[in-house]
Amino acid sequence: MCKKLCYLTAAGLLAAVVLTQTFVGRYASHWADRAESRLKEKISMTDELAMIRKDVSKLDRDIEKAKSQYVEERVEANILARKVEQLTKDHATSLEVVQKHGKMLTEVNSKETVDWNGRSVSFVRAKELLASEVKTCKALERDLKANKDMLAMREHNRNLAFQHMQTMISQKAELEAAVLELEGLIKEAQIQQAESKYQKDSSRLSKIKQSMEDLKKRVEKQRVRLEVEKEMDPQSPVNQSVEDILEGLNKGNDQ
Repeated sequence: MCKKLCYLTAAGLLAAVVLTQTFVGRYASHWADRAESRLKEKISMTDELAMIRKDVSKLDRDIEKAKSQYVEERVEANILARKVEQLTKDHATSLEVVQKHGKMLTEVNSKETVDWNGRSVSFVRAKELLASEVKTCKALERDLKANKDMLAMREHNRNLAFQHMQTMISQKAELEAAVLELEGLIKEAQIQQAESKYQKDSSRLSKIKQSMEDLKKRVEKQRVRLEVEKEMDPQSPVNQSVEDILEGLNKGNDQ
């Protein structure tokens, strides 16, 4: 039953790994189809990117499941490894006892009593006890072999679970990097679009520039007009000598 369960688990993990290995390709194809449909619906690139980023973040739940599965397989393998270690010791001890008692019985007379673990028993009884020990030793050997086989399968399942977990993590990292790259491409496209818009809208730009030039010209005309008025006014200090300017002061002092 345990072997069957191990094989079923291994098959499930192997299927998960195979599916995971084609994940990026299928995901890219999925988003290629979605991109076409979204384009028809005229959803902005920024909104589409936000939806992709949200879907990528949902992969964390799948990664957590993969981690939990790996932890479970690792714990089960550790428990079984400890059991195999104990069975190995028990079998070695049992085999040593059987060999010791077997050697002892081959060296005594069949009519003599035998010292069996501190008590005296007949030779016939000693053989019965030896047969029982051999039976126990063989049972331990079978149990050890079965558990070793299960441990090998558990370790295989653990390795598959680890591979699946690592693949999920690396693929999510690849998708996150792809999202960042897409974000940069979208920003670059938006800048180019803005530049193209301003370049195509030359009439508006030309009108603004022309308005600025006209305003500069008006300011310049106003400045020159004021200068000309000063130059044409006889009373303007520009057209008077220093003596003329001071003349009014001298007349006021004479009075």
